[in-house]
Amino acid sequence: MVSKWYPRWPGAQGSVEFMVRRRRGEPHYALKTRIRGRQTILTIGRHGKGSWGPERARREAIRLLGLIRDGKDPAAERAADKVAPILAEFAQRYMAEYAQRQKKPRSIEEDWRLLRLYVLPALGQLQSARACEPCRGSHDQPRYSFQETRGLASQ
Repeated sequence: MVSKWYPRWPGAQGSVEFMVRRRRGEPHYALKTRIRGRQTILTIGRHGKGSWGPERARREAIRLLGLIRDGKDPAAERAADKVAPILAEFAQRYMAEYAQRQKKPRSIEEDWRLLRLYVLPALGQLQSARACEPCRGSHDQPRYSFQETRGLASQ
């Protein structure tokens, strides 16, 4: 069963529908629109889960429409995220294809140790594209050269 809200939004180009539809018996918020000429239904979230209420879902629908208007395809980005390898698989591939050929034995041992003790327990089941999300913003920190770092440490 589909309940449609806002069959046409003011200022929206073409056919845009914000709706609540039942999937597996539970209500989900969705946005029905056209992306590059193809009709697409973007699921926003399940009602009540993660505090998805009507107002928050409408704001997310407006955000998605802005991305679409700017030429992005949220549906394609979500599909690409689903096929991205998890970090544990990526680490195995890194060790086999790069580290074994390019690094010295002691460096390989150290990489395995760091992966085993710290990285994989914390981030191993995340998709590799999402593994950097916990540290977003930390990349904006100033970079120091080796000499500057030693100088800072001695202060």
